[in-house]
Amino acid sequence: MYLRPTWFKVTTPSTGEVVSPDSMRQHLRVSVSAEASILADYIRSAVNACEQFTKTTLLSSPAEAAFPCWPTDGLVLPLGPVSAITAVSFRDSDDVSTALDLTKLILNANQNPARVFPIPDYNRPSIGTRVDPIRFTYTVGYASKEVIPALLLQGIRWYATWAFENRHPIILFAQANSPELPKAIRSCWQPYRDEWF
Repeated sequence: MYLRPTWFKVTTPSTGEVVSPDSMRQHLRVSVSAEASILADYIRSAVNACEQFTKTTLLSSPAEAAFPCWPTDGLVLPLGPVSAITAVSFRDSDDVSTALDLTKLILNANQNPARVFPIPDYNRPSIGTRVDPIRFTYTVGYASKEVIPALLLQGIRWYATWAFENRHPIILFAQANSPELPKAIRSCWQPYRDEWF
């Protein structure tokens, strides 16, 4: 069984552009820029919705996750795709933080979520009793918007289009008496959804 984190977060969200307003205007076949600011808001909303639904991060950003103990089989890192582990630290019974040698870990970033395993026969250091003694710092997201899967981008365009044309909220997850995320958008994002979290 893979160990899940006690908590996790993107520490500094990327401010990069996933879908440009110009490409969105071309998609909408709108030539005027009178509503440029509101269109930009819809794009940001669509990107946030995509990340929330898929539970992933689109553009490269630093992230952290904390774990309560050393894993028996391995652990999972959320918010992927994960491109690199930059640091791991643990706190001992005296609450002293120590950096872990990264060569003691194996990262499998080809799965969603990414898996991390200790090397065979690794003697795990003793840790304290706090709820999050082990902390991972790692990099999540795609290296650039050019390598973001086309289906994710298409779903973002459709989401922004739907919001632009209808001017009322979309509910990401079905609730009683509430409209649900349109099926066309869901079909674009579902293959990349992290079902672990």
